[in-house]
Amino acid sequence: MKYLSAGSFHLCKFILIALCFGKRMSQHSQSFHTINDAIIIEADNTGDERQEHQSPLKNPILMTSLCPHLNELCCPKMPVNDTSNKPRFTRAIDNDKFSCGVSGPYATPNIMEGETGAIKNSWTGMVALVINNQQFCGGTLIDSMNVVTAAHCVSRLTSRNIANLRVALGMHTLKPKMDPQVLKKVRRVISHRDFNAETLHNDIALLTLESPVNFTNTISPVCLPPIHLADQYAYRDAVTIGWGRTVENGTQPNVLQQVTIRTITNNECSSTFRGVILSGITDQMLCAGYPGRGICSGDSGGPLFVQPAPGEKWIQVGIVSWGVGCAEPDFPGVYTRISSFIGWINEHAAVEGPP
Repeated sequence: MKYLSAGSFHLCKFILIALCFGKRMSQHSQSFHTINDAIIIEADNTGDERQEHQSPLKNPILMTSLCPHLNELCCPKMPVNDTSNKPRFTRAIDNDKFSCGVSGPYATPNIMEGETGAIKNSWTGMVALVINNQQFCGGTLIDSMNVVTAAHCVSRLTSRNIANLRVALGMHTLKPKMDPQVLKKVRRVISHRDFNAETLHNDIALLTLESPVNFTNTISPVCLPPIHLADQYAYRDAVTIGWGRTVENGTQPNVLQQVTIRTITNNECSSTFRGVILSGITDQMLCAGYPGRGICSGDSGGPLFVQPAPGEKWIQVGIVSWGVGCAEPDFPGVYTRISSFIGWINEHAAVEGPP
């Protein structure tokens, strides 16, 4: 799980954006539309999907060679036509209805040990985003039809790319062969309209699944923070999970990893990045880390959990967004603060059934 030296951070982003921009401009027949503060891309299931989808993962592979720790960093959103009069599909997230957090570890794990393999299927809401049998980001199931992830993971995908995107549920093993219990197609990708690939502000997106998920003992939704909650989640033990690299410039692990870190205040976080990251830390971000532990390439879009009290359900408070280096001791990881976007999630989470 451990991410880019500060000196090359902006140079890498410039290269990635240039590469992706050329790719995005070459795509045609995109199903873009906007609804209020969201950009929606519908899956295009026409034509030969396999041929169309051999290119999307070329960019991440090329990005890895240019900027090893920003291989998921995506391009700015492209101009879209505002068709806000199109039908809207919304649902209020009802955690009680969907029995969020029905399983998982009930004690804060591995505070001293650092990173380790997670207990198989103990994090029942964790998902992997997969194209052409390659995992490139994480995400979490928030109800039977929706997955939340980072916008930088999916904002550059075309309609044809989305048709080949799969959400792997109930998965633990990544190598030598992935072991998802369920693979779901994606109907649409909804990215925050104000997502900025330069600053990674508003780094959040929803994936609408093609059909509802049947919940089991090993597949069920995560709990999200209550709306209007004032808790800033500072100075809390937190757990982040993913299939990202375990050491800088290393390889991805065989199985899902988890690591316990510590959240800090945004003021402290801003101080650590002062003079390094010019865009700064916003109220919509949350920072957490611990020397020698943290997130890395491949963890993007995955969750940050806290447990309100021992024995209580875990709450997802963050989405893996960005950082400097792989678990660098002087820099925490930066997460999208979920509580800042509960209203956005409630508005844009799709209802079950056909569009």
